[in-house]
Amino acid sequence: MDRQSLHKKLISTLRGAMYDFSESEVRKQLDKLFNQESVVRLCYPLGEIVGAEKLYTEVYKPLYTALPDLERRDNIVIAGPTREGADWVGCGGYYTGTFKEAWLDIPPTGHQVAMRFHEFYRFEENRVTEVQALWDIPEVMMQAGAWPMAPSLGREWNVPGPATQDGIVQGPYDESSSAATCQLIIDMLTAMKRHP
Repeated sequence: MDRQSLHKKLISTLRGAMYDFSESEVRKQLDKLFNQESVVRLCYPLGEIVGAEKLYTEVYKPLYTALPDLERRDNIVIAGPTREGADWVGCGGYYTGTFKEAWLDIPPTGHQVAMRFHEFYRFEENRVTEVQALWDIPEVMMQAGAWPMAPSLGREWNVPGPATQDGIVQGPYDESSSAATCQLIIDMLTAMKRHP
């Protein structure tokens, strides 16, 4: 099995534990997959956290307390190396559940909420050593009626996953396809800077 397929397989155990969130299984998978020096970089106000224990107690436990029927759904799972040779797995999807307790000072709604995420996991020696993640916390604020800014000028909705439902790439790793995808994204970002 190639490295990228192995890394996706390793992260799939954590994703599986979060599918119908099981506190004990999530903790077990975090401990198995992360080391105590793993750096987790999250969006504001969650910030930077080091180690699996803190990741659970400071991030997932409060979210699970607020949404006791928490579920994770992945629409995209991809993997590949950077130009510098670092191996990453990227996941995109959403967390969802019934918003029963306040979370990050956002008042509960008593109704289902959905929060998009993009999470990237760097692997070294088959362990996660770094995470960079964006959680769409403002989307939760909007769903809770706690939006502190002016109304959006664009459409606000839960963006669906790929229409072809082929965002979860099982493997094997295809270097040329991966390189073409990376170049497409770089071209898109370059164009966005030129024509914002």
